[in-house]
Amino acid sequence: GIDIPFHHNLIDILAKADIPIIINSLDKYEDVLQTLDFYGELTNKKSLAAQKKQAIETQYQQILAQIQGEKVPKSLIIWGSPASFSMATNKSFSGDLVNRLGGGNIADAENKLNTAFVPLSMEYITAKDPEVIFLITHGSEEKVLAKFRQELSTNPIWQNISAVKNNRVYQLPAPLFSVNPGTQVGESLQIIANYLYTKEKK
Repeated sequence: GIDIPFHHNLIDILAKADIPIIINSLDKYEDVLQTLDFYGELTNKKSLAAQKKQAIETQYQQILAQIQGEKVPKSLIIWGSPASFSMATNKSFSGDLVNRLGGGNIADAENKLNTAFVPLSMEYITAKDPEVIFLITHGSEEKVLAKFRQELSTNPIWQNISAVKNNRVYQLPAPLFSVNPGTQVGESLQIIANYLYTKEKK
């Protein structure tokens, strides 16, 4: 299982059926690599796990080489659900990836509680003026997108934000960002790097 309340609630139920469960945190890039080591040992496929781990790290180093010397833009990661929007910090998985690619996440300076997400504040966003905005949808993608588009069109404050003015607002693919991408983390890193360091809309 993963470190979420729903899976923690299953521990006692599974224990009564004599089914062991391991709760595994996947909150950052390193967790993916450690999990590969763990499952490689658990399944007696250490060499296969090591190959996959090396492939991920090689891809990561290649991406770092691509962006070397680039100016890091100020960015904002919006975590959207049908109920609300919040800002993701470097304690979230997506925030950790942005941090690894140079940082610039404006929510990190607002993270006094050291949490993965902080409330979205238009006053704060206006003051920080992000140059790139990422949207991650959680739950009903259509509802979240409709709500976000309405927010952008009806709240004039957004129109003065650099990322909006320059058409640098990107929806991140849900399979790679609304949940931990696991061994596809290299793809997630490449997508973020492409959006951070190019003005081309994808």
